Amino acid sequence: MKFTLFFISALAFFCLSSSESPPQKKSQDPDSDTITEPVLMDPEYITTEPASKPTEYCKCVGEKGEMGEPGIDGQNGTHGSDGSPGAPGTAGPTDLRGPPGAMGGQGVKGEKGEPGMQPRMPPPPRHPRHVNWKQCTTTEGSDEQNGVLLSCPFNKHRSESALHVEFGGTLRTMLNTLVHNVVCARWYFTFDGEECQPPIDGVVFEGQRGNSHYPHQIGGFCQKTMADQDITKGMVNIEFRIGNCHHYSRREKGITYLGLDSVSRVIITEMPPPQK
Repeated sequence: MKFTLFFISALAFFCLSSSESPPQKKSQDPDSDTITEPVLMDPEYITTEPASKPTEYCKCVGEKGEMGEPGIDGQNGTHGSDGSPGAPGTAGPTDLRGPPGAMGGQGVKGEKGEPGMQPRMPPPPRHPRHVNWKQCTTTEGSDEQNGVLLSCPFNKHRSESALHVEFGGTLRTMLNTLVHNVVCARWYFTFDGEECQPPIDGVVFEGQRGNSHYPHQIGGFCQKTMADQDITKGMVNIEFRIGNCHHYSRREKGITYLGLDSVSRVIITEMPPPQK
C-alpha cells in the first residue's frame, strides 16, 4: 500500500513541477529561524483528505508498468455449429485387389428340392457314312501244305489308316504215322508278300493220332509290315497262307486241310488310326 501511495505522490510531483503553477512559498517555523521546504515525496505528507482548493493535475502518460501475473483460465466456450459438407473426393484405383477373406461359417441346410427329370441315355454312336471294307470267300477245300490258301486284293483309301483282317473257316492238321508222331502247322496273313508287325497268325499243334477239323478265327490290325514299311494307300494284295511253326521248323506240318464242306472267308476293313 505504501508503495502505491509513493508512486502516486511521485507522479503528482512530476506533473506539478512541469506545469506553470506559481512557485511555492517557503514556510518558516515560528520557533526557529530556519526556513524549511515541504517534502512532497515523503509519504507522511500525503493525505487522503480533500485539499482546501482543487488540485490541478497534469494530463500526461506515465511509464509502462511491469507485466502482471497470468490470469486464471476462462470458462469453455459454447459448441460451434457444424461446417458445410466437403466436395466429393476423386475416385481411387480399381486394379488393386485385396487378399482373400476368411472362410465363412457353414450355412443353414436348404429345403429339399423337387424331383428331377429322368436321365436321358446318350444316343448310340453314329457309323461313318462310308466304311471301306471287303470280303473274299471260297467254298473249295484246299490241301495246300505250303503257300497261299486265299488271296484278296484291297484298295486302301488313306495312308494313315489301319487294316483289320480276319479269317473264318475250318482248319486241320493230321499225323502221318509212317513219317512222324508230332506235327505243327501255322496259318498267317501277308500284305504285299510281307507279314505284319507284329504277325497276325494262328498255330495248331498235334501230338496224338487223329483227324479232327476245327473251326478257327484268326485276325488283327495292321499298319506296318515286318520290314517297318507303312501300308500306304492304294491296292494291297492281302493273302492267307500256311507254313511251318517258328519253333518247330524241322518238324513236318502233317497232313493239313482248309475248308472241309464249309465256307472259308477273309474280311478286310479300313479303320481310323489308333489312339496315341
